[in-house]
Amino acid sequence: MTIYCLNDDPECSHGRPLIFPMLLMEVTCHPDGHHKVKKKNCGYFWRKITRKMWINRPIHLAFLLAIFSFLSLKTMAQGTLRMESDTLHPTYHGVTARTIRQFYGQREDHLFWTVSQLGTESADSLLQFIRNVRYYGLQPAWYHYSEIASLKQQGVRSENVCRFEALLTDAFVLLVGDLRYGTTGGMRSKADSLALLLLGDIAAHGALNTSLATVEPSYAGYRALKVGLKMLIDSMPGDKSLLLTNSVLVPPEIVQQVNSIEVNLERWRLQRSPFADRYILVNIPEFVAYVFEHDSVIMTSRVIVGKRDKPTPELSSTIECFVTYPYWHVPRKIAIEEYLPLIQQDVSFLNKNRFDVMDADGNIVVLDSLAWSKFNKQNFPVRLRQREGNDNALGIVKFEFDNPYGIYLHDTNARGLFRKSKRAFSHGCIRMEKAVDFSHYLVTGNCSDRSAQLDWYYSEATKHVVQLKQPIPIYVRYFTCTARDGRVAYYPDLYRKDLKLHRKFYKAHLAVDLESSAAE
Repeated sequence: MTIYCLNDDPECSHGRPLIFPMLLMEVTCHPDGHHKVKKKNCGYFWRKITRKMWINRPIHLAFLLAIFSFLSLKTMAQGTLRMESDTLHPTYHGVTARTIRQFYGQREDHLFWTVSQLGTESADSLLQFIRNVRYYGLQPAWYHYSEIASLKQQGVRSENVCRFEALLTDAFVLLVGDLRYGTTGGMRSKADSLALLLLGDIAAHGALNTSLATVEPSYAGYRALKVGLKMLIDSMPGDKSLLLTNSVLVPPEIVQQVNSIEVNLERWRLQRSPFADRYILVNIPEFVAYVFEHDSVIMTSRVIVGKRDKPTPELSSTIECFVTYPYWHVPRKIAIEEYLPLIQQDVSFLNKNRFDVMDADGNIVVLDSLAWSKFNKQNFPVRLRQREGNDNALGIVKFEFDNPYGIYLHDTNARGLFRKSKRAFSHGCIRMEKAVDFSHYLVTGNCSDRSAQLDWYYSEATKHVVQLKQPIPIYVRYFTCTARDGRVAYYPDLYRKDLKLHRKFYKAHLAVDLESSAAE
C-alpha cells in the first residue's frame, strides 16, 4: 500500500507521518526515528497488535504492510470496490475497453484478479506466462508486462486496482487471440469471444495455464519449433530474465534466428484447419515433401518447386487419383512465351518433342496447315499437348487434386535437377523425386509394399487412371525453418515472404494500441 504522510516535522527521516487511509491506521513519526502505529476505529484485534508496538526494524513494518495489503484485498472482495465503468477513465488507456467491459459487466463489475485466492493465483499465473511468453514466439511488451509487474511490486490498492484488473484482462484477451488465430490473423472478434468464454471458466474453476494451452495450435511442426526456440534461448549466455522480458538478444545472428522462428510460429498459428491423420506436406523453401501418418514421417522425397517469378502457391486439397504415363496439356502462357518462338524458328520442334497440336474442339490438326508466323499472344488459336512417354515433362505419373492454380504433383523427365541443393526450376507445379514410390504407397498403404498391378501399368507404358480407395490430403506450405529433436533448420526465403510477414507481425500490436486509443 502507498503510505501517505501528514507530518510537517523537518527532522522526520521519512518527511511526514505515515497513514493508511483505507484501514484507518496511522503511523506517527518520533524524533528518535522510531514509529508507533495507532489504530483508528479498527477493532480489538488492531488495539492488541499495535498497543505499545515500536517499529524500529524494517521487518516489523514489512509485516504490517503485508497484513494491511491482505485486509485491503479483503475489503475489495467484500464489495466496497467495483470495476470502473466509465471507458473514458484512465483505467482503460491503451487497452480494449469494449471487451473488458463485457467481462466485468457479466460480473456486475465485481473485481476478479485481486479479490479471491482463485483470482490472485490466476493473476500470478498470467504474469508468469507473460514473463516467459518469448518461449512462444511472442513479446512480453505486447501484454503490458512492465506496467503489470510494476503495479504488483508496488502493491495493489484502491486507487490502482481497476487499472491492474484492466491490464490483466486485456493481456489475457490478447494472448488468447494471438495463440489461437495469430497476431496477424485478423480474427479479433472471434478471439475476443473465445477469451471471454475462457475467462468465465477461469473465474469459476481456475486453471489459467490449462486454458491457454487449449488454444495453441496442435500441429506437430508447431510444437517442435517451440521446443527449438526454447533450447536456442536457454543456450544463450547472460541473464535469461533480461533476454525474456526486454527482448535483448545477442549476438545479432541469434536475433535473426529467433526472429525467423517467431515468424514461422506465426505461420503455424495462421493455419485455420487441423491436418488429417494421414497426409502429404510439401514445404516449398525446404524443397522437400513429407508423408505423415499420425504425426510420424513415413516417407521423405526431394521436390522441385516454382521459380521465384513463377512461384508454387500454398494450398490445401486432396489427391483423389493419379495417372500413369499422362499427357501434358501445356498451359497457354508457357506455350506462347516459351514454345511459340521455338516453333516459329523450326516447326520440327513439335515432332521432336512429341507435341500434338489441337484445335479448340480437341481435334489434332496438321502442323503444315497452320500459319505459325502470324501467331502471337493475341492470336494463338491452338493448344499443345505432349504425348505420354519417359520424355514427357510430367514424367510417368501425375497426381491430380483440385486447385484454382492448375498445378500438379508429378514425376519428371529432368531427374538430374534433384541433385541441386536449391531446386526452384518449375513453372509452379511440384516435381517429386520419389513419385513412383509414392504411387505404390497410395495403392498399398505401406511404404515397403509394391502393387503388382501398378508395376504392370508402368511396364506397359500406357495411360491408366488409378482412383484411390483412400484419398490423401495434400498441404503445400511455406516454412523457412523447421525443427526436429530440438534442432532448428533454416531455409532460404525463396519468395521473399519472411520480410513482409516479419513487418506485419511486429507491427500488429502497435496497430492494436492505436485502435484501443482511438476507441477511447
